[in-house]
Amino acid sequence: MKILVQKFGGTSVASQEARIAVKDKVQKAVRSGFAPVVVVSAMGRKGEPYATDTLIKVLKETNLSVNVRELDMMMCCGEIMAACVMAATLQKFGINAMALTGGQAGIITDSQFGAARIKNINVSNLHHLLESGVIPIVCGFQGMTENNGKFTTLGRGGSDTTGRKGYPSARSRDRNEEKYTADRKIYVQRCSRHTHYK
Repeated sequence: MKILVQKFGGTSVASQEARIAVKDKVQKAVRSGFAPVVVVSAMGRKGEPYATDTLIKVLKETNLSVNVRELDMMMCCGEIMAACVMAATLQKFGINAMALTGGQAGIITDSQFGAARIKNINVSNLHHLLESGVIPIVCGFQGMTENNGKFTTLGRGGSDTTGRKGYPSARSRDRNEEKYTADRKIYVQRCSRHTHYK
């Protein structure tokens, strides 16, 4: 199985038009013989309703000294919404897709809220979905603690971290880069509206 990890930033999933473009890229990957794993950021940029900065502002308007655990949990909501909307978009076009939190995708971190470090990545659930013909839509920027399953965030740029480390040994230099994990070929692609296959 050739696995392609496709990372889409906030502006790439912020509108229906943009999400249709993502759908087209996912379909093109499938037609090219890949099993895609889609990683998404929160929808939009600062000031837009579901952007991470907007969610932080809502929480801090309530309490400037909010606990870091609750802050991480709130920030995770942006990617969860993006993953659910993206999965729903793919499903609308008959594509079997499933939204996953970082933890459900197997990203296990320490408990350093706001800047958690990845301790382990268990890809068994992702492999099971891919082998069943399901396209995982993974929340970037987040994981969960090992012992008590608390949401954690990976710091700014965390969605790129998810995209790069979504599989052991997979790394990206902004374009497709071939890597191997056991018998699986792993490719990573950081996508934008202007990214095309060659």
